[in-house]
Parts: sequence; C-alpha cells; structure tokens
Amino acid sequence: MCFVLYISIVIVLTRNAVETSSLDSSGSYTSLAYCITPMPPKHGTYTVDGIPTYPGSILYTSFTINMKCDKGYRLQGMDIVRCSNGVFSEAIPTCVKQSANVSSGPDIKLRMSVAPSVCEAPEYPKHGTYHLNGIPHPQKANAYEKLNLTVTCNPWYKLHGDQVVRCENGQWSSKLPTCEYDSVNFYCQNLTELIPCGEDIRPGTEVFPSCKENYKYEGKIPKMTCGEEGYFDHVVICVPDSNFTECGLSSVNHPLISGGLNAEPGEVPWHAGIYTKNMKPYMQICGGSIVTSIYVISAAHCFFYADSKVDSSLFGVAVGKIYRAWNASADVHAQLSDVAEIHTPMLFFGSLANYQCDIALVKLATAIEFNRFVMPICLNFTDDVNSQLEDGSLGKVAGWGLMSMDGNPSPFLKTTFLPFISLNKCINESLESFKVYINADKICAGYNNGTAVCKGDSGGGLDSYSIIS
Repeated sequence: MCFVLYISIVIVLTRNAVETSSLDSSGSYTSLAYCITPMPPKHGTYTVDGIPTYPGSILYTSFTINMKCDKGYRLQGMDIVRCSNGVFSEAIPTCVKQSANVSSGPDIKLRMSVAPSVCEAPEYPKHGTYHLNGIPHPQKANAYEKLNLTVTCNPWYKLHGDQVVRCENGQWSSKLPTCEYDSVNFYCQNLTELIPCGEDIRPGTEVFPSCKENYKYEGKIPKMTCGEEGYFDHVVICVPDSNFTECGLSSVNHPLISGGLNAEPGEVPWHAGIYTKNMKPYMQICGGSIVTSIYVISAAHCFFYADSKVDSSLFGVAVGKIYRAWNASADVHAQLSDVAEIHTPMLFFGSLANYQCDIALVKLATAIEFNRFVMPICLNFTDDVNSQLEDGSLGKVAGWGLMSMDGNPSPFLKTTFLPFISLNKCINESLESFKVYINADKICAGYNNGTAVCKGDSGGGLDSYSIIS
C-alpha cells in the first residue's frame, strides 16, 4: 500500500493594500503600532525573519529576531525574540564569554563554568541538516537547557542512527546520526557470484557498484577498489533518472490536524514557489504544484496585473524549498529556474469575469531533477475524484502566505489540512459579496476558526490523499 495525492488549485482573493494608519473616533488618523529593530548584542548579530537587517529599521506589524553570538561567546537569554504591535516578547539577550573549559559534541556532557548543565547545538551532520526545538535550520553554537534535534539528510543520503536526538542538563540521549550515501548498491565477489557487501570492507577488495531504482550513471559504471588506508580509489555517484515516474509520495506523515505546522523537507515535495523579479532579491507571490520536470500548475491571476498578463521573463520558480527567501542558503534541496512560458485560458479575464478559469500552466526554462525532496504531484482524471471532494474530506495545503490578514508572510513553509465543503453549504455560509466568485470551476474548503489560506498561498495545491495497492 502507498499514499498517492491528487490536486486541485487553491485560489485566494485578498486586498492588495496594507494600511499603516487608522481613523480614530475623533476623525483623525493615528499611526498603527510598529516595531523598530534593536541594536544587536555586543559580540553578537541577528537576522529578522531570516534576513540581515540594520538596527533602527521600522517594520510594521510584527517580526521575529534570531540571535547569534560570535565564536567564543554564548547567549544568555532567549535566542528567538518576537515583536508585535511595538511590544517585544523577551528582553534582547546578551552574549557572555564562554569558559575555556568547554567540551563540545553531541555525544558527551558539556562542561561550562558559568552554567554547568547546558546543551550546545552541534554542527550540522555532514550531508544533512536538522530542526532544533521545532525550528528549521537554527543558528548554531547557542546554549540551551533542553534540546530536541530532528535530523534530515540531503538528497541521495540515508539516515543512520536515531532521527530525533535529545539533550537535557548537558546529557545527550545518543550520538548525532550520520547521513550516508544511498543511491548506489555495492556488491562484492563471493566465489562465483556477487553478493551485497557488508559494512566492513577489507583493503584490496574490489567492489562492483550499481545504481538503485530511479537513479542512473552516465556510461559504464566502473568498479571501486578499497585502498590500504581504508579509502576507495574513487566514488561512484548515481544521479536521479529523468524518467523518474513516482508522484505524490510524502516522506513525512503528519497526523490530520487543523492547525498550521512548519513543513518538513520532503513533506510536500511537489510544492513550488512563484517569484516576481520586480523585487531584488526576487519576492515570492504565489504557490504552485509540480506536474512534470518542466511544468508547474498555478493560478492565472498570479501572472496578471490590472487584468493584463505580465511577461514570463519577469517570473521565477523555486522547488524543494522550506525558506521563503529566493536564495536562502539553508535550502539545501532547492532548485531554481526562470520561466520560459506561461499558458492561461483564453476565457480568463481576471476580476472582470469573477476569476473564472483561474488556472495557469507554467513552463520552466530549466528542467527539475526529481528526488524524494522534489517530485511531481499525481493528477487524477478518473471518476473517483468526486469521492475525494465529499463534504468533510480533508485536503492538504502548503504555503508562505500571510500569517494574519494584515500580518507578514511566513518565513518558513507551513502546511495544514482543510476540509472540503459542499458548494451548497459554501454558498449559504458565504458573504453576499463573495458569492459571485463561487462559480462552476471552483471548490470550497476551510474552517471558521481562522485556519485558512491567505495572500501569498494562491496557486498552491489542495492535495487529496488516496490509498492504492
């Protein structure tokens, strides 16, 4: 049995304006509360929502600061500080000098003269990354009372050891796992036949590699020889096969919940970000879903301005991402591409026709290489798709959209489950001003508790699960 997902397009209609003042009871305009970025701690730096920012910058609504100390110093206080409506959640931490008597490493107890029972975040494992206390790709070398590390390996590498490693009072539950190459099978000679090699290979042994399923090697695969020093004379690397046919397979199984969560790498490997090049660096404006190595499905209105289509050269597409920023260095699985063509229906006229036929097929300039972190969604053109659109059935959405109506976009990719709603119920419970948009090519999904998609999520998929044998 395996899980396969099917897609519908999510359409989001919101106001484009962000108000920075309001009309009070006396008829005068008053400024909304805003946050000013503070001075960084001495011997330390910070980023705002993952982006370096100058002190004294005025940022409306809210933002999150991630603190980091210079080498030889550790944080005293919270490493994450939030500001909302002019109020900081915590005092800005300080950076204090570490004692010389410090031992680092995830498999031993740390000793510090000031705080003897703290845990220090280790370096990322080679060929991998981790979430720290639920936060993707945290700053390194900060001290904590408790740590929960969830390790994820890069494409083509397999986790060896416990995926979740905990530290409390300086004591680690186990060693940090390793990420080992996992696209090649290795065979050794045993009398007259080749058998899988064991973990311990003696110097002088000849090894015959072969690519695993969905991977390929250009040309004839050469044999490998283990040298006297215990290293192979060369390493065979198999790359993803362009004819990779799997679709809709998630490497993360979250429970069916209604609240948003930070996405894990490989959780929604078909999700794409649509970026406008009118901003430097490029700014994410919509979502999409991978359907082939060169095509992404999105919403037509993402590529229109004032009901006129914008040239394809002004857009970019990113896949395999967790961070919203176009060029985030922490996105180790990301693949970026320019847009070659944008195809939209001839009958799409934007707001003039209440957003009917709001769908786009985006052709990429650079083909996507598929792996378990980047793969297409499955498309279901059979009659049984109706059973997945029944009232109350859950579909999954992902995006970096606004975290509140007048808030900031999420710096991390978030996912949630939304229930499908019958058209009759949707029409009856919608505002009169919104009913005109519920036309024949639309479906409804969502809750009344605030869990929903928002501006910036447009074009992403509402993915429905199906079990096949």
